[in-house]
Amino acid sequence: MTNKNFIITLILMLFMASATGFASDRYQWKLAGTEDGCQIHTSNVAGKDYIAAKATCVIPARIEVIGVILRDIPNYPEWMDDCKTTKILKTVDDEKDVFIFWLRQHVTMFPDRDMVLRSKTIIDMKNGRSL
Repeated sequence: MTNKNFIITLILMLFMASATGFASDRYQWKLAGTEDGCQIHTSNVAGKDYIAAKATCVIPARIEVIGVILRDIPNYPEWMDDCKTTKILKTVDDEKDVFIFWLRQHVTMFPDRDMVLRSKTIIDMKNGRSL
């Protein structure tokens, strides 16, 4: 009976390990470039015609200032390059987790591009990080 329990436990552990491995492989981030000190990473999204993107930057400012700027979505066009307008569509959790309509006009002769983005802000005051 102990052998049977050991085998079942081993199979369950292998299953859990493989399931966790698949979850971490959701995105295969590749460095696409560096711009203004920010590393830009992209990844294909399985079964989709679009890519996922993320940027990592070190900003020489207090974490409180960064938090205020990230939550001031209506003023994104004031500082974000090519951003024509933004609007909060849905608030999931206070101001830290919102869905945003974002209109981008990059080149005047081409049509504007619009997107719906999910902005989830995590501020780690102890370590001075914003994710």
